[in-house]
Amino acid sequence: MIENYFSLPLFMEVNEKYDLFYEETEKAISSARKDNHKFISRLLGGMERETQPQPAGIIDGGFMSPYEKPNFLEFYDLFLKKYIEHCVSRYVSETRWSFIKPDTDYESVIDESWINIDGKGCYQSAHTHPRSIISGTYYHQCDGDEGNLVLYNPIPYIQYGQFPENIYTCGGELPVQIQKGKLVLFPSWLQHRTDCNRTDKERISIAFNVSVKEK
Repeated sequence: MIENYFSLPLFMEVNEKYDLFYEETEKAISSARKDNHKFISRLLGGMERETQPQPAGIIDGGFMSPYEKPNFLEFYDLFLKKYIEHCVSRYVSETRWSFIKPDTDYESVIDESWINIDGKGCYQSAHTHPRSIISGTYYHQCDGDEGNLVLYNPIPYIQYGQFPENIYTCGGELPVQIQKGKLVLFPSWLQHRTDCNRTDKERISIAFNVSVKEK
């Protein structure tokens, strides 16, 4: 009998209420593009994007103190924030994380969130999100052909051999098909990147870092 170990639980869901959230989120993104550039990650070296906004200094015309973290979802008080935090709580509960104590109430809190706007030729290189527990991305605008999210197998040694590469081990990388309204959650230590957007359309997503705390 074959038993699979070292599996990594990921959370993926397409928001059934995407249309209800879209208008409010779109207005907030338009406002950020006009007046709050600190919530939008910037390009470096032409077409490669920073993994997330810098923790201090000038960011695309906006200023942040050394102690301020960008939190787009909280600043605009979006319903999307509550949806994401609810999904993170489900993710934590369904994985039976050993951190969670019986008969104790916990809450998921988005500590940082920002907007990724990727036009033609834009991509993000492989990175992780240190000093966080759970990270994720929500696809606000895309048609599915603007370049996938790619998650790296956390068992690095699999790249040195072929056996037993299959649908469970995924080889070295797992491409995640993007879709409007799709939410993807994963451990913050998991290395990931985005494929290059080769279309003339913008791929707009909201990325975030989440902590889990006792109430």
